[in-house]
Order: sequence, then structure tokens, then C-alpha cells
Amino acid sequence: TIGVHDLVLNDKCSVFDNDNCEKVFVSVEFLDYPQEALETPYALVKGEPNTKYSFNFQTDFSVRDQSKKHQLSELIGTQSSG
Repeated sequence: TIGVHDLVLNDKCSVFDNDNCEKVFVSVEFLDYPQEALETPYALVKGEPNTKYSFNFQTDFSVRDQSKKHQLSELIGTQSSG
């Protein structure tokens, strides 16, 4: 499960330097899943720095395929305790 629930952007975030940017969304890269499956389904109006954006986005992925298991183990590496 990958989840994006809340996001806070500080004043150093580049979206605040771009007056043409009116909305924000989150896109995540995970294994070789399609990017559109890993984007929040909607964008939120860009607020001021330190505004809390609530996306409440969650999606589940099966990692039963041997190649995906291998990719995930490479991603996690020795950092995992389980």
C-alpha cells in the first residue's frame, strides 16, 4: 500500500517561485507501475507556504510477480529489518 495523506510545502519549495503554478498534486515512482496509477487523482489549489494539503490518497499493489519481488528487494536492500 502506498499512501499520500497530508503534505506540507515549506517556503523553499519551487512551486512558490512559479506564479503560473496554481495547483499541486503528488506523483510517486514505484517499481515499474504506470505513473498514472501513482498520482493523486486531483490537484489542490496552491496555498501559502506551510499550508497543509490533505490528499487522503491510497492505492494497493500486488508484488507477487517474481520480477517485482526482486525489484522491491533491491529497493529496500539491507535497510529492512523484516
